[in-house]
Amino acid sequence: MDIVALILWGMLAASLLLTWASLARGSWRQMVAAAALSLLFSIAAMFSIGPFTFLLTCLQGGAALAIYRNARVREQVGLLLAGLAAWLVIIAVPLAVILL
Repeated sequence: MDIVALILWGMLAASLLLTWASLARGSWRQMVAAAALSLLFSIAAMFSIGPFTFLLTCLQGGAALAIYRNARVREQVGLLLAGLAAWLVIIAVPLAVILL
């Protein structure tokens, strides 16, 4: 069981490192790889911190689109807000309805 946790946390750490590297290099493919790693972590940790790490996945997806499109600042902000809106619709609102 410890090895599984080590692999999962390693995937999240690798996702964060890939995010930083892809932003520095402007590589949308690295950002997609980072989003895939954080998505796998979110699914595996669904009943603990998965819903919150899914926000990272949504933001990485928006950043990947912004890098791919070579977007200007307004478009970058719009794509990141679209990622945030996707997280709100998929996770935050249903979670609030369940808890309230």
